[in-house]
Amino acid sequence: MKRVLLLATILLSLNGFAQNKYADFVARVNDFARSDLSMLKYELRQNYDISYVNLNDIYAEFGSSWGNVAMALMLAHVAKESYSTVLVKSNRTKPTDWSKIAREMKVDERKVDSVMNKHLSSWLKK
Repeated sequence: MKRVLLLATILLSLNGFAQNKYADFVARVNDFARSDLSMLKYELRQNYDISYVNLNDIYAEFGSSWGNVAMALMLAHVAKESYSTVLVKSNRTKPTDWSKIAREMKVDERKVDSVMNKHLSSWLKK
């Protein structure tokens, strides 16, 4: 019984860590958007080959959060899916649980970490 409780505690804490990691990314991108929105839009269009109009549509669809837009585009890219697939999954979890969506999409967490770190180091140094 103690082992089951310990295992459950570990799994819950790992899920919390993953969700915190994604929430931190979203928050940091939102902070960057407040300081240099035009640069963020430029970077998103360049990294994900998306038009300015589509980018603004995605922004409206993802609750007017540039951090959520960046996370959705990144997960779609890593999973080789469309952003609309991510939108459908995000609409099922309110508030958006990015770690759950990533697990559902079976994305490689190391790849997601790598892309998140690349984006943050690139965007935040500008």
